[in-house]
Amino acid sequence: MEFGVWSSRSQESLFRSMTQFENPERTGLGWKFGGFSNRLPGYPDTENLKRHVDPREPGLRPAIELEPTEHPLAAQQREGITFEEACPRARAFGTLKP
Repeated sequence: MEFGVWSSRSQESLFRSMTQFENPERTGLGWKFGGFSNRLPGYPDTENLKRHVDPREPGLRPAIELEPTEHPLAAQQREGITFEEACPRARAFGTLKP
């Protein structure tokens, strides 16, 4: 299961990404630092968690990796989440019907 999320970026980073949007070699731009810009239900505050963005090849959303902290969302990204844990969270996001 995937969720689309937002993150903050510097103006320079955003401009660079926009000019390379269709470039198949944009993956060479490297990871970009910034803040997670969403509040996800069922978690302690997730807004402004430190994160890195990997500008993957065209057609794929960038990969967002949270910094390795003890925050539950960061821990679940690193270690995984069980199906039993994921279902109530997906319902909270409105992506899974009861």
